[in-house]
Parts: sequence; structure tokens; C-alpha cells
Amino acid sequence: MITQIVTIIALVLGPTLAVAVTLFAQNRAQIRNQRLYVFQTLMAFRLDPFNAERIKALGLIDIVFHNVPEIRAKWKEYYESLNDPKYKDLANDAANVWRGKQNAMLAEMAQSLGYGKEIKYEEIDRAYAPILFLNNALVAQNTAKELLRVLEHSENFGTPREGNEPKE
Repeated sequence: MITQIVTIIALVLGPTLAVAVTLFAQNRAQIRNQRLYVFQTLMAFRLDPFNAERIKALGLIDIVFHNVPEIRAKWKEYYESLNDPKYKDLANDAANVWRGKQNAMLAEMAQSLGYGKEIKYEEIDRAYAPILFLNNALVAQNTAKELLRVLEHSENFGTPREGNEPKE
């Protein structure tokens, strides 16, 4: 009688435990994949601050690292530096401050994901960007600034000036 009860319990609990363990493992894998996506995206675009994928990944940090307070603290520092009024006009060495805080956050993510001994701040700071890429970005930025300057100082841009109306 006892053998039959133990057999029935084993038949019921065995598959239930197997399913529970499988679901637990899948959930952990999904969380790790989400964290890897955020980390890899931020690493890939760390020199391209306006990349849409990078901005999306930054928006996911609080969700995918919700239970890693060290990363969220580094993200908060980085976020606050990005919105600090003293860096509004890229004064006070803003780019270096932002890069430093971003890299500290990425180093913390690397540590959390198990890359701690292999990928540290120094490796993260050593980012590759072809000089042509950087030159093109600077040209585009300068062109946009110049266009904005011209448009802001144009009188009645897009409309005829007095005395210059089209003749019918």
C-alpha cells in the first residue's frame, strides 16, 4: 500500500517538478538574454550617442536590471549627468564626463553578466571608430549648425519680402 502511494506521488510530482524547473530555467535564460541585448547594444553604439537602438537599450535598463542596484545606481549617475544644466552647451568637458559615467555603468554591467575579469573599464574605454566615421559625423554636425544659423537669421524665410512680391 505504501509503495503504491509513493509511486502515485512520484508520478504526480515528477512531471510537475520537471515542468517547474524547465520554466525556471527558461525564465532565467530570457532575463539573461535581455540583459545581454542591452549590454551588447550599449557597447556597440557607445560612440554613437544618438543611435536609436542605443537609446532604446538605455530605456530598458531599469526594467531588465531591476534587481541589480549597482547597475541602476550607475545608470542614475549617467542619466543625471546627461541632464545636468552645467553641461548644456557641452561646456565643462561634458563629453568626457558622459563617457566616463557611461563606461562605469557598462563596466558594472559586464561584471554583473560574468565578464568582470575580462572586460573592465579600460577595455570599454578602448572603442573603435574609423576616423572617416568621426569626420563624417563632425561634418554633419557642423552642417546642421550652419543651416540652423542661416535659418534663424533669415528674414521671412519662405515668404516674399516687402517690395519683392511676385508680379501678376
